[in-house]
This record gives sequence, structure tokens and C-alpha cells, in this order.
Amino acid sequence: MIKTSRISTEEIGDQIGSTQQQEEKEGILRIRFATEKSKDNPQLEIGVTVSTDKQNLMRGWTLQERSSGHKLIDELTAIKLLMSKATLQNLEKIKVQIQNKQTLNLIQQRKPQDMRLPTLLEDIHSLKSLFRMYSFCLVNRNLNHINHRIS
Repeated sequence: MIKTSRISTEEIGDQIGSTQQQEEKEGILRIRFATEKSKDNPQLEIGVTVSTDKQNLMRGWTLQERSSGHKLIDELTAIKLLMSKATLQNLEKIKVQIQNKQTLNLIQQRKPQDMRLPTLLEDIHSLKSLFRMYSFCLVNRNLNHINHRIS
């Protein structure tokens, strides 16, 4: 007989809290971003924030790039640019929080269907070697409202 155990909501909250405390102790910085494409011109606006935890915003910046007109390419371009900027700012341990599950899956699995994506994915994976620690995770769009205002 297989014994299953259920985790209560309180226990899950405790696990999340301990993970956040561990990240803070290790100096991991959360990087969130949002992209916005103007309808009038081909510019892609990228809003980026860096924080130590959900409430403690350290810095923010905006980047501009020419939009490809393709959402996944634009998001991967944004990730590549923000990782480049993070290395210039000497950030060593980062957690890039991504809103689009498809983008996250592409980065983690590296099996794109579109021929335009492999080069961007290779660039992102090359940039990872410039950090002492890195990770990518999914973030709820509602938690990313500051970046949307910046972009």
C-alpha cells in the first residue's frame, strides 16, 4: 500500500517563505521585465526591475530595441539584453522571472520550432556563464505591474 501525504496551504507558504529567505541570504537578485511594442513605430520598450525580494526594489531601467514583430523573439531579445546589462552592473547571482510560459519552456528545453530562435537561445545560454548563479522561473503577470509601467 502506497502512503500519500497531503501538504497544507500553510506548509506550502512556509516552504515558499523559506526559499525566499534562502535566496536573500545567498544574495540572489530577482530580475523582472516587461515588454511593450508601440503601434506607431517598430520600437520595443523593455522595462526591467531588480529586487532583493518582492518588496525591496533595488533599481530599474528601460531598454529599447527594434521589435521583430514576433512576441517570442521580442521576449528572448529582452532577456538577452537584460542579462547583458546585468553583467555590466556586476550582478553575480540572478533569478530572471518570466511571464510567458512558452518563453520559459524555450529557454529550459532549447528545442525551438521557429528557425529564428536558436541564435537568441544560444546567446542567452552563453550569457549564463558570466554569472556565479542564475535561474529562470515563471512569474504571475499581476506581480509584474511596475515593469509594465516602466516599459
